[in-house]
Amino acid sequence: MYISITKNFIKKLTIMEHILSSIGKENAYINGILVRSNGMMQAANRMLNMSFKLTTEELGLTPDLPPGDFILPEMAYKFLKNLPVGTAVEVLSTKENQVEIVIDNGKRKKKKVEFTSQPSSKYVAIAKSDTATMQTLNAEWFKSAITKCSYAISDNHPKPIYTAAHLVARNGKIVAYAIDGVKAAVVSNTTDKSVKDFVISIPQEVIRILSGVECADTVIVGFNENHTKAVFVTDESTVFQGSLYSGDPMMYDTFINKGKFKFSLNTKEFTNTVRQICLLKSANAAPMRMTVQKEELICSFSNEKTRFEDTVSIENDGFKDDIVIGLDPDALLSTLKNCTEETTSFKFSGSVTPLEIYNGDLSAIVVPMRINESR
Repeated sequence: MYISITKNFIKKLTIMEHILSSIGKENAYINGILVRSNGMMQAANRMLNMSFKLTTEELGLTPDLPPGDFILPEMAYKFLKNLPVGTAVEVLSTKENQVEIVIDNGKRKKKKVEFTSQPSSKYVAIAKSDTATMQTLNAEWFKSAITKCSYAISDNHPKPIYTAAHLVARNGKIVAYAIDGVKAAVVSNTTDKSVKDFVISIPQEVIRILSGVECADTVIVGFNENHTKAVFVTDESTVFQGSLYSGDPMMYDTFINKGKFKFSLNTKEFTNTVRQICLLKSANAAPMRMTVQKEELICSFSNEKTRFEDTVSIENDGFKDDIVIGLDPDALLSTLKNCTEETTSFKFSGSVTPLEIYNGDLSAIVVPMRINESR
């Protein structure tokens, strides 16, 4: 099998390497990539697997496929991944379970590297996904949505339903959201009314892979009847399969659009202020104070060694009394980093009710913290 090393081929090998190692080697069936004589390359662990066609021109592979299946071991695919772009190589498998990589340096100079492999029969069979429903989504929106809301995915593994991003389609509108108990993010998109209603929960491990996969204009998402397995077709050559979480997550419309008061401000200016507070605070610092006044927002923070205060201009939507809200600046900053529009709006009902944040197609909440009035 002849290969010309391309950037796209290196990306695919990098993603497969991540699949094999992302949840620990104990979850990998075999820490190697299966090269198939039918024109597929596949990698699998117990939760994730991926395959792509060998014969696509963009990957730099020719139709000269291997005569039989073989396993590309860990050191072999790492070796290929680190070759310079444009390098011409031939990958061979011998009867003694050896994989040879021959590098053509031109002028009749060749370099041969050998790796010990295992019989292809030992590789786990990657079953075709038993998909009962297939949905076609706009790829740009899909990748943006799962990336924007991934910061609000919980690390609390005893509650797996909160360690996922949820994709919900209802009445022709698709929403991606995540909630971890302290903050939440919702990314919405109005779609064709022909899209069927569905709810799937995509784990963080799956999202990390999908975020690094190059996509065509659309992503095809298929899932089985009980919504525990999914397949994602990201382009003509790439198929990615992963497990889903089952269960009933808290629906996004139960925690947004609840605030009575509203104000707006410049996203960049406010983000810079919050970032400065995050740099000044210690690990177990008190929350930042956000005092909402008629025409300005006073952001302050203090600890044993530091006192900080900054003022940001706001557009007030009708409330008169000053309201002080305590917030975790790190949770607030992680939300603001995903706000791409110039102006951000905030809604709230009081000092201890969730602060709602709206920027373009992103809606988010940050749960307030109680303030020690002695400070």
